[in-house]
Amino acid sequence: MMLMACTNVGSLLLVRVAARTREISVRYALGAKRARVIQQLLAEGMLFGLGRGIAGIALGTASIPAADAHAMARSAVRLAFSSQPDLRILAFNFALALLASLFFSLVPALQFWRPT
Repeated sequence: MMLMACTNVGSLLLVRVAARTREISVRYALGAKRARVIQQLLAEGMLFGLGRGIAGIALGTASIPAADAHAMARSAVRLAFSSQPDLRILAFNFALALLASLFFSLVPALQFWRPT
């Protein structure tokens, strides 16, 4: 499931940068350095990933009581399970979101490294 989420976020980043091709071409024409444009693309991608990672952790943590209530209501037997968030899993998912954002920001940045 996390792989699908990372792929969706990545495709959003790729589409967003593809729509900005004209803007980036104008920046090059006005004399912007390639390193600066790539730095901007990476910074935007990482901020996007950071925001999505924080939103995912907040949504996951906030949905725990509802998931508990739903599981208890549908079960005829008292289930013994823990629904407390595991910080290792949260940290892994957050790091994976940042890594996917970095990767999907780097792909368009490399595309603009040598503009045609």
